[in-house]
Formats: sequence, structure tokens, C-alpha cells
Amino acid sequence: MNVHLGDFGLAKSMTGNHDSMTSNSNMWFAGSYVTSLQATDKSDIYSLGMVLLKLVTGRKGTFGEKMDMVRWVESRIEMQGPEREELVDRPLKPLLPQEENVAFQVHEIGLRCTRSAPAERLSSRQACDLLMRVLKDRELNAEKKSLD
Repeated sequence: MNVHLGDFGLAKSMTGNHDSMTSNSNMWFAGSYVTSLQATDKSDIYSLGMVLLKLVTGRKGTFGEKMDMVRWVESRIEMQGPEREELVDRPLKPLLPQEENVAFQVHEIGLRCTRSAPAERLSSRQACDLLMRVLKDRELNAEKKSLD
């Protein structure tokens, strides 16, 4: 198993080299962090959103020079058919209808975390609350199914 997500603060203290630590990771950071190297709650929530999008899609963060993960998901989320189906990683399929609903709810949360304007992004509390609601709804649906 390879670790794909870690604590950059810990990595910086261990390597002492901030540049090498982030050189291949810029796709996960908000643009404001990449230019200023100043982490904020809103740049952290952007990174969380990117992780959520990556978890569901199973894809890397960029699709060439003109398309990043956020724009790619936005361009497909309202579509029907194969384009929309690309938003869910193949190993997660086939999905039951309620599982598909969960996948797209996580996409929506990820998109709200990665809005261009930092002021429009969710707070960490809001993101956590929404993710907990998705989990609780999933559990309630599972209980309902087992009673049927």
C-alpha cells in the first residue's frame, strides 16, 4: 500500500525542503496557496475538496493545461450517460442507486469546497456536517433496506 495523503507540516519538518515537498502536489492546493505559500482555512478546505473529488473519480488532479479536476467534474456532473459515469472510479462500480447518490453527493461537497472564490467555499465545519449527513442518510437507507 502506498500513502497518497499525508501531513505536509510533518513532511516539511522531516525534509527541511518546502519546494521539493510541494513540486508535484500543486494540483491539490488552492491557487492562493501556490502563489503566497500562506495556508488558510479556505486553502485547506480547497485541498479537502480535491481529495473528495479524487476519492470518487480515482483520477489525478489535472487533465492537460486547460482542464483541472474541478472543471472536469463540473463539466460532467449535470450530464447523463457515459460522461457522467466517468465521474465514478471503475473499481467502485457497479453501484446500487443509493450508492450512486452518495458518490454524487460527495462530488457536490467537493465542488463546494473548491469554488474559485475563497469566500464562497464551505467552512471545515460545514463540510464535516455535510459529509456526516451523507453518512447518516446512507446508514438510514441501509437500515430501511434490511427491514424490507
